[in-house]
Amino acid sequence: MLNIIRVLLFIIVNIAGWYTIPVIASIAAKLDVFPKLPPGIHTEAFKLWFLGGGMWVWIICAVISIGYFFTRNELKNWLLLAPMYVTAIYGTAVLLYFNFIYTLS
Repeated sequence: MLNIIRVLLFIIVNIAGWYTIPVIASIAAKLDVFPKLPPGIHTEAFKLWFLGGGMWVWIICAVISIGYFFTRNELKNWLLLAPMYVTAIYGTAVLLYFNFIYTLS
């Protein structure tokens, strides 16, 4: 029974990690901190970094979080939650980068 709960927790956390980038985008739009980019290559680069890169970061973290089943102590929690917090850090960093670069120019 305990193994079923662990697997369900793993699946729920990975699903939450998948939705981290859209949640960050929604929060950024609500707070009006979404980067105002000129049309063209800048917008495409932002989409590629934010959405495409976010997906790859989540995939890598989902694979790394499998280590949750094989570790103990505090590392177990860090590995389990990695798809959520690493993806959130990446998405926030991309937003901050594009905001900083395009407010200077």
